[in-house]
Amino acid sequence: MQQRADADVQSYLILLIARAERLTGLLLGERLGKFDLTYPEFRIVGILLGDTEGITQKALAAKLGLDPSSVSIAVARLEKKGVVVRVRDESDLRNVRVRCAAKIPRFGEVMAAVAELEEQATRGLDPAERALLHEFLRRIAANLDTYRAQLRTQA
Repeated sequence: MQQRADADVQSYLILLIARAERLTGLLLGERLGKFDLTYPEFRIVGILLGDTEGITQKALAAKLGLDPSSVSIAVARLEKKGVVVRVRDESDLRNVRVRCAAKIPRFGEVMAAVAELEEQATRGLDPAERALLHEFLRRIAANLDTYRAQLRTQA
């Protein structure tokens, strides 16, 4: 492993990724506020999209790395807004699953705002560079998911 001077903190890729995530969260939060959505609520919707069976709030909290009570509050707000629904798990009636509503209010407008932010974030990158960036970030995320799972099994 390469040693880096303390003064060269910005050379750490993981810190640059964290900085980009922080800025993305702030900017996306500002845009989502126009649609009465918070960034954590948007993250919940992102996990639920395309999942027709839904997911328990406990599993949702684990995927997001958030406190279950925070997720419960966000899901309740999303349910009031008509963005998500809670349904009984048919295989285990004790469980309740959360899934996206059949039609999410203003979804097209929200995604247009997301696309505009992505365009700004990747300005100056050609399509091939954008494709590489997507692939590299997917790999990094997968590596970190695997590492996180390993740490949990060691604990």
